[in-house]
Amino acid sequence: MSGVAPKLSGVAPKLSRVARKGRAGSEPPAKIWLMDGSIYFFRGYFGIPPSLVDRQDYPVNGVLGFAQALLWVLRQHPTGGGAVTFDESLGTGFRHRLYGDYKANRARPDADVRRQFRYCKTLCEALGIACWASAEYEADDLLATLASRSKLPTIIYSKDKDLHQLISKKISICDARSDDAWDLAAAQQNYGFAVRLLPDYQALVGDASDNVPGVPGIGPKTARRLIAQYGSLEQVLRSVSSWSQDKMGLPETGRVALGLADYGERALAMRELLRLVRSVALPTGATRRRRINQQALTRWLARSALERRLSRTIEGTLGAASES
Repeated sequence: MSGVAPKLSGVAPKLSRVARKGRAGSEPPAKIWLMDGSIYFFRGYFGIPPSLVDRQDYPVNGVLGFAQALLWVLRQHPTGGGAVTFDESLGTGFRHRLYGDYKANRARPDADVRRQFRYCKTLCEALGIACWASAEYEADDLLATLASRSKLPTIIYSKDKDLHQLISKKISICDARSDDAWDLAAAQQNYGFAVRLLPDYQALVGDASDNVPGVPGIGPKTARRLIAQYGSLEQVLRSVSSWSQDKMGLPETGRVALGLADYGERALAMRELLRLVRSVALPTGATRRRRINQQALTRWLARSALERRLSRTIEGTLGAASES
């Protein structure tokens, strides 16, 4: 895709950063890694019993899931730059102003989630990892910005397929702690069209998880065929008047054409929600790795009551980094 961002009003939003100041390594990294922190937090939050608690008897199940994923990523990248992003824009971001029902089907983060998020950010700070969040932009926008402006090969660790629109010769997507990996060849073979057109495809089929409506009568198979044959959503809409049942090879051509005529403008608006912003105002050095604060890390382990579960893994991770 072209990388054109939705028009945003006002001054660039303030971003919360958690990264310890210190001198960066003298040798440039060979690769940049980025991590979707929210994905791995919620994997632990819903997958690990909340009976896992800290010293004050507050749950840290999401914290453990996030920490395990982050340490796995750090073992894969003992040196070089990287960053973690979190979602803090549910209900406040620019997409909600564009479409009031955006993600209206999702519950707002409660006090427990917010508290556990702070634990995750504090861990990043102790490990010297830059951590970014915004009330205006989603974690995916921050990942898109960092990946797009990187001049080095970049791996994004996430399970979110909304990020597949970023895949290129330089950018790949992997799921931490699994073999699920996507490069440009795999993505294009899977979708059957250029990944830059994924927002156009999603605007046709909708995205129930984000409460984004699609075009009635168009499912994944039809949408895939339309995008593969015509390209962008604008090109699909322009082509409708010339369709015939034989040309399209679809028995429901008339119904699809009617749906596009009635809901085409809405689909164009929904595409703006689905396109990732690649121009968030993040400062230079946003993926720079800092020195580890060993005292802060020790305090974090004691407070979270996760020493037994994480100490050995942390020691192995830090040992690998010191040997590199």
